[in-house]
Amino acid sequence: MTTNTYSLIAVIALAIIFSLLKEKMGKKGPNGAEYHTLDGASLKEWIDDKEDFFLVDVRSEDEYKVGHIKTAKNIPLQNLKIVAESTFKNKDDFIVVYCLSGKRALSAAKTLIKMGYTEVYDLGSVNKYPDGTTKKK
Repeated sequence: MTTNTYSLIAVIALAIIFSLLKEKMGKKGPNGAEYHTLDGASLKEWIDDKEDFFLVDVRSEDEYKVGHIKTAKNIPLQNLKIVAESTFKNKDDFIVVYCLSGKRALSAAKTLIKMGYTEVYDLGSVNKYPDGTTKKK
C-alpha cells in the first residue's frame, strides 16, 4: 500500500473514533447522569401501573393533535428548554420523551441531561408504543 492509502485509512479511523467519542460525550450531563432508552412494552407497564413520571411528546402541536400516547404532554422540542424547569421542578423526576422517528426525542433526551435532569428515558418513536395513539380530545 502507498503512503496515501495509509494516510486515508488513518483519517477514516480517527473520524470514526471522534464520532464515537462525541456520541458518548453527548449522552452525559454535568452531574454524570446519562439518558436511558426505553422500550414500548416497559412504557405501557409504567402507564398501566400509574407510575409517577412525565411523558413528553416533543413533536409539533399539529403532529400531537393527529395522535399521541395517552397521558402525554405536548412540549415541542423547540420549546423544551424554555418550559422544562417550570414543568419538571425536581431534577430527579422521571421523564420519558418520544417523537415520530426518534431523532427529536434523542435531541430532547440529550438536552434534558445537559440541563441536569438525572432520570431521562428515550422511547424514540411513538410507533414503538404497543397500544397505539389516541387523538387529542
